[in-house]
Amino acid sequence: MAEEAVRIRPDIGRSTGGPALDRYAPDRRATTGETARHTYAALDLGTNNCRLLVARPQSGAPGARNGFVVVDAFSRIVRLGEGLGSSGRLSQAAMDRAVAALAVCADKLRRRSVSLSRAVATEACRRAVNGP
Repeated sequence: MAEEAVRIRPDIGRSTGGPALDRYAPDRRATTGETARHTYAALDLGTNNCRLLVARPQSGAPGARNGFVVVDAFSRIVRLGEGLGSSGRLSQAAMDRAVAALAVCADKLRRRSVSLSRAVATEACRRAVNGP
């Protein structure tokens, strides 16, 4: 997988509960010293997909923009919301697909020694009668 610089902009994505990834905006925080050794992850278990992004801070040359280098990523179609509208429940097959995808994510988090992660789940998980 090719490494790709990505920046986090805390000012966008607030309506969805957090910062959004932005490939063009500069990161205003320093990424040297202790911070540069950390590895971060974002996991999104959505209605249709499970996605993971693992990245490390990257310092540019003097005067260059700082950002993140993607060190691992994962995406799998899980169709977690399948049948929710008609039954109000998450189906066992959909939950099995989601758990299998989350197991892959957990393995990647361990192998990459992630120091801080954030995970979000679709509203379908909160609405389902058999959800959390």
